Amino acid sequence: MSTPLPIKRFIKGMLYYPENDFVFDSDNPTYNYFVPDFSGKFCIIDCWVCDIEGNVHPHYLGGAVPIESDCISVLFPSGKPVPGGLKLNDGK
Repeated sequence: MSTPLPIKRFIKGMLYYPENDFVFDSDNPTYNYFVPDFSGKFCIIDCWVCDIEGNVHPHYLGGAVPIESDCISVLFPSGKPVPGGLKLNDGK
């Protein structure tokens, strides 16, 4: 029997770091930060995948993707919204 995913509290628009050495895209490891599209408690949360500056991963500009909560650290969010907001055009 598998262990259920932990339920964690997320805040929409905040930048979260990966947890447990999670790498979303090994071909583009710069894009390994997450910005939830919702606030609340979730075990799976739709997030924008971005770099530390909020530039959205070029392959995921169409929308947020589901990420398991155990891949995202809620202990060490950046403590602030994404600098300048999410950027859907490679930061330009």
